Amino acid sequence: MSTALALRPELQRQLPPSLSPQVRQAAALVLSQEPAANTFTSVELRKALYQPLSAVALLLGHNNALAEAKDLKVMGTALAAVVHRRFPALKLAEITEALIRGASGEWLLPNGFLAPSLPNFTHWLSSYQATCRADALKALQTAAEAERKQLPAPTFEHELPAAVAQLARQVATLGYFPNPLDAGNLAYNWLKSVGAFSGFKTPEQYQEMMRKESINLTKAQSLEKDVRRQVKTFAHQLRHGWPAEHPLATTVINNCKKRVLREWIRYHVARGTDLLTWLTDLSHNSKAA
Repeated sequence: MSTALALRPELQRQLPPSLSPQVRQAAALVLSQEPAANTFTSVELRKALYQPLSAVALLLGHNNALAEAKDLKVMGTALAAVVHRRFPALKLAEITEALIRGASGEWLLPNGFLAPSLPNFTHWLSSYQATCRADALKALQTAAEAERKQLPAPTFEHELPAAVAQLARQVATLGYFPNPLDAGNLAYNWLKSVGAFSGFKTPEQYQEMMRKESINLTKAQSLEKDVRRQVKTFAHQLRHGWPAEHPLATTVINNCKKRVLREWIRYHVARGTDLLTWLTDLSHNSKAA
């Protein structure tokens, strides 16, 4: 079972007081720095399991059952294989906890027979994972979600002046833009919001750009029948005005944003604008306004 958020040790202090001691203990073991079973080799895990296996045998009064080194090796090898196959995320401390609690009679098999056997070990590990560990992960996840909601919304604005300046340096050095350019139009939208595009294009120039991009799109060749049909309907609707609801209208607008960004970058590269300083000032001024 995995979690969508990183689970930090301090989350244990944020768990609700209503949780049982067993679930709290399971949470502490989940958050421990101990490596998971799947980070051990088969031989390493087998050797690491010797101690909890011997402890269970002693607790059940079967301390002679695994007294022979070869018997302990056989059981350790078998259990290591089960753990790697069915419980790879468990840590050694969790395995020990599950085996000790299983030996106490907490999770009995239908036959009720307690013994240091592979069926019992497997049943105890499965029961521990499905109950205490699952409840602990759920509680930790809830705590992590609550903590995340209390944090301020993430912002990349403070990084964008340097990112745009770096893009301009790359274009000046290499002579071309990266592809894809400005995923999600993050830089374009931010530059527009702080007024960086002010006066760069008149409304008439932007409309002419949209017209040319629309024509280019209708001339694009495609072997796919559905794409050709979509382009045809777009071209037909375009004759009667701007088809804002057509799916390809979004494509045209996106292409225009990329084109404005490219032309704007080239303009400031040619002028030698100190974009980092200018954009940093624009960002500060827009926040103060």
